Amino acid sequence: LSNLIVIPFAGLAPVLPLIVAGVDPATVALIPLPIIAAFLGWIAHNDLAYDSEAVWVHVVSSVRGLADRAGRLVPAAIVSVPMLAATIALTASFADAWDHLPALIGVALALTLGGFGLSSVFSVVSPYAVARPGDSPFRQPQRSGGLGVIAPGFVLIATLAIGAPTMLAAYDAIARGAERDDEALLIGAGTGVGVFVVGLAIGALVFEKRGHRLIDVGRAA
Repeated sequence: LSNLIVIPFAGLAPVLPLIVAGVDPATVALIPLPIIAAFLGWIAHNDLAYDSEAVWVHVVSSVRGLADRAGRLVPAAIVSVPMLAATIALTASFADAWDHLPALIGVALALTLGGFGLSSVFSVVSPYAVARPGDSPFRQPQRSGGLGVIAPGFVLIATLAIGAPTMLAAYDAIARGAERDDEALLIGAGTGVGVFVVGLAIGALVFEKRGHRLIDVGRAA
């Protein structure tokens, strides 16, 4: 929840400095959507660690990897849908881009679903210690090894890379008047769904292969 609260502020953070710098407000209005969508996809990259020792319940009860991976994304998806809907509507209003809704939706799909797919893999491949149950969410434990530092940044950068083709097509459509709205939607939906499905499959396989290792991580988290 503390991470979710930060996401809208992260999306709005660049707005004021860019407006003060003299950037066209209509162009600035396009920036929060990809930031918010990318962070919504990224937020589940370490969700397994927040189970702490309770992760053993799924392991010892032989929960299928696909059920675990998909089930953990449900809360993030429930939050993402209304947040993205509101962000897309605000973006279309402030950027005067109601005619470009397909492009905006494509950007949201590519980044959020792509992030979900990557998160499904990395939350089980490289979970790292987080605040224990009952501790302040802003009190992060010291992380041993390099994965706790590398994994979050890699997932976010990879999410942006996945969404780059869609964002370029959407920018051409909105800022340059190119007829690429439908293309942006198709690219965004295709890459987002593709990475999401592949990520779920890989994450499910890894979950089933290294369940005992995950219990040890849960005890350390």
